[in-house]
Amino acid sequence: MKQISIKTTNKCNYACDMCHFFGSEYVEDYFGNRPEFHKDMSLSEVETILQKAKDAGVETIDWTPNGEFFAYKNWREALELAQKYNMRSSLITNGGLLKEQDIKDAVDLGLSHVAVSIDSVHYETYKVVRKPASKQAFENAINAPILFKQYSDSKISGGGGGIYVQVQFTEQPENKNEVQDMLDFYRPYKLNQISVNKMFIVYEGGNKHIGVDFTPAPYKVGTCKLYGGYMVQTNGSVIGCCGELYFYPKLRDKIPNIFKQSLEECKKQSDYLYLNDETFINYCKNCSIYSIEEDDGFEEKFVESGYFAIRHTLSTRYFVIPEYLRSIPDDVLLFMYKNNMVSAIKNFKKE
Repeated sequence: MKQISIKTTNKCNYACDMCHFFGSEYVEDYFGNRPEFHKDMSLSEVETILQKAKDAGVETIDWTPNGEFFAYKNWREALELAQKYNMRSSLITNGGLLKEQDIKDAVDLGLSHVAVSIDSVHYETYKVVRKPASKQAFENAINAPILFKQYSDSKISGGGGGIYVQVQFTEQPENKNEVQDMLDFYRPYKLNQISVNKMFIVYEGGNKHIGVDFTPAPYKVGTCKLYGGYMVQTNGSVIGCCGELYFYPKLRDKIPNIFKQSLEECKKQSDYLYLNDETFINYCKNCSIYSIEEDDGFEEKFVESGYFAIRHTLSTRYFVIPEYLRSIPDDVLLFMYKNNMVSAIKNFKKE
């Protein structure tokens, strides 16, 4: 267990339709059925978790909440506490609240990986997908990855460690024809990765990705590749995977709590539920993430629009091609990527 997620807040500056927690298209009153989650962690609670995580050998803290991390008023202090315990920090943000000084502070406070959710580089589309989104919030968001990369590069040139900067784009009916626009917009800034993800919906007893042929795979208890991403909720409850959030009310009295137990004890109790609880097992049988990941979901590698890309069933990851290689024909470039030659060249250029 090298990484855990700490949910310091469930506040968000948006209420997007596709969101399982705040979206108007979801029938369930998420926080109404989980009132204990509707709070912020105190800094003393954050430090208690970090102490227990350090004792358990955790090295990285993912701060991504069921909302927006930068809506947590003590986010700077939280990142500083992670530094105190020599832990790396990563997170996903919508970027709408971020001013340039916030980004500089986050980089200085040891952030090692940031993914910014950008669902359009056009305001007219963005304000439909992200609600309510002002023009300023839109500009904050689309510029956030650029500023994170600039401050990361500056930190590297000063002898420090940089951060991995990623953009996440979720395909939806409103933006499905805008992937190329996003790739073109960010290409000059040489981000570490752009990922284009399929949207998924949650229903009673399972979940399904939109635009993906989903035939439930025969479920074998204890074989999910994605189980084990332990997440500490704002009330201290520890769950073992993202799917568990959706049937949490049915297991509430069985869920471990880090404020009452060690992290190792929470892991053991969570694992027992995963392997033995009927409610848990029945949900896993209808989880499209399990079924697709079980088959790996790999489809193809290709070169396109100045990017090397890897397509899986649920997402496509784009990596910008270095300028000094872009004159090479695409078929030759693809051969080089497939045979790890580009990685060798990049390492040579660093020397």
